[in-house]
Amino acid sequence: GLGVRRSAGRRPRVRSVGTLVIVLAVLALTAGQAAAMRPRGTPQGLAGAMHLGEGAVAMLLLLLAMGLASTAFGARFRRYTWATIALVLALGGWTARAAGIVEAGGPTPWLGVQERVWWYGYQLWFAVLALTVLRQSAADPSPRSSA
Repeated sequence: GLGVRRSAGRRPRVRSVGTLVIVLAVLALTAGQAAAMRPRGTPQGLAGAMHLGEGAVAMLLLLLAMGLASTAFGARFRRYTWATIALVLALGGWTARAAGIVEAGGPTPWLGVQERVWWYGYQLWFAVLALTVLRQSAADPSPRSSA
């Protein structure tokens, strides 16, 4: 997030993407740590509600950052970002449908695979964003703002 902000120069959308990534990281390191799910087969109660709430806010921040970034870095990055958004929404929705089964301790074959593809799919987007920013910065050696 800091690197994206520092590379933004006079591009407010890129600076906003960096800010959203920073806010997402702070959320994960604070509220995310306090909102852990309980073990499978036990009622989730407040912990489960907090986990879902923190997760929803995190996904909104992520999708907003992705949407903004998709308009700032060219057609290839835009196509990749929108494919990632589609993957995140499809697999996230599919995974969410199993929440009641998980709480009841029922069988959820392939749920772990779905979650991992969903999780690593959007984590990979951060790496692609970083590489895109680095590549663009290397191609444009003009001075950057430190704000």
